[in-house]
Amino acid sequence: MNDTKGFTLIELLAVIVILAVIALIATPLIMNVIDEARMGAAEDSMNHYIDAVELSLVRAEVTSQENGNSSIDGLYETKDGNLYMDGNKKFDVEVKGTAPADGSEIYIKDKKIVNAHFTFSGYQMNYTKPGENLLLGTKTMEHNDEVFVIDGEMIDETMDGNKVLKTSGAWRGYKFRFNKVAPRVGIKVGDTLTYSIYVKTDAIPTKDVSLDFYVWNDSNNSLTYSGTRIKTISMEDSMQWQQISFTFVVTEDLLEATAMRIESDYYENEDYTTSQANVLFSSPKLEFGSKATP
Repeated sequence: MNDTKGFTLIELLAVIVILAVIALIATPLIMNVIDEARMGAAEDSMNHYIDAVELSLVRAEVTSQENGNSSIDGLYETKDGNLYMDGNKKFDVEVKGTAPADGSEIYIKDKKIVNAHFTFSGYQMNYTKPGENLLLGTKTMEHNDEVFVIDGEMIDETMDGNKVLKTSGAWRGYKFRFNKVAPRVGIKVGDTLTYSIYVKTDAIPTKDVSLDFYVWNDSNNSLTYSGTRIKTISMEDSMQWQQISFTFVVTEDLLEATAMRIESDYYENEDYTTSQANVLFSSPKLEFGSKATP
């Protein structure tokens, strides 16, 4: 006689419930592991592609110079892994591995990728080169109505080889048109940027000097940032160069901004001018990230 006893219905149901609970717990963990592995592979593909692009640029520089072109800087789009500008292929890239999706944007400066918005294997990935100044012409601080506006007087003094701007009165400084700079370097909504500039006075002022971050949009006559106080420099410390900075996240409104600057609201006279101490500015810098670098 066979005395083997099988599982009861209740026992089978209990086992099924336990297995279902284990599956509910384990499945998200397994999916996370798979997603992290895919993300890691996409990051590796991005890094390999960046290396391939920069190697291709070094090789292409010789050809570019031979053809009379002195610079290969600019904003490019990818197609089949190669670099295009205004719909025309500019550089072939030897890709060993996965290439980014067509339409990825890359900003190149001095044969290096400074900023890029990639899509690899369905993952949107951003790359920025820390510490790179996105503002061109800031060493000489030359007036250029299209991008830069100097609200003051250039003087012979320099700061680490960079020219110095002297301002005589409140709400003055070195202003640049953010709506012109952003598309040139591939800045997008959501990017974190830091704008900095060096400041000092040429004499002991009659009061502390306050610095504000200012953004203006001429198209709708509005201020995005108005009088956002960054720092107040005491009279005793004002004659030493100090780096002043402000970090912000790019919004749709900022992309339309026609004027951005760090300005001084210092003045001594009732007509908002100065007669004793002037505020000096030098070495403006716009960079990716939340930290200002020298």
